Amino acid sequence: FASEVRTTRVTSNPTTTQSLKEVQNVSLVMKLASKFDMRPVMARCEQYVARTAPTLDRHRLFQVTCALSHCDPNSSTMSLLVDRLAGMKEDELNEMQFHQMPGDVVAEVYSHKIKRRTERRKRFCCIM
Repeated sequence: FASEVRTTRVTSNPTTTQSLKEVQNVSLVMKLASKFDMRPVMARCEQYVARTAPTLDRHRLFQVTCALSHCDPNSSTMSLLVDRLAGMKEDELNEMQFHQMPGDVVAEVYSHKIKRRTERRKRFCCIM
């Protein structure tokens, strides 16, 4: 049983570490692709982010959102990330370092959050 636990730990850690490195790499590659106007590379990075966005934890999500907000704030992937951030609990959002992100992106996150809240209230009022 102890060997199974050790095996599980060994196999789960590289995946987590690999995921962290991939997100860090994508953030770095997006910044460089934007700086050197490498649109195909930027498009591939956005595809990767769109594909992995549902599985990112809040720190990685914030990191990728910051990187993309500086590179291409009007992309469809950015709206996906903003929507994901807006779906987070208020406590989780309060812990984030929003000073690293452009103000319009922060405003967009809270705008989505307020819109969701009003939609829920309308649905709840209609049920009663």
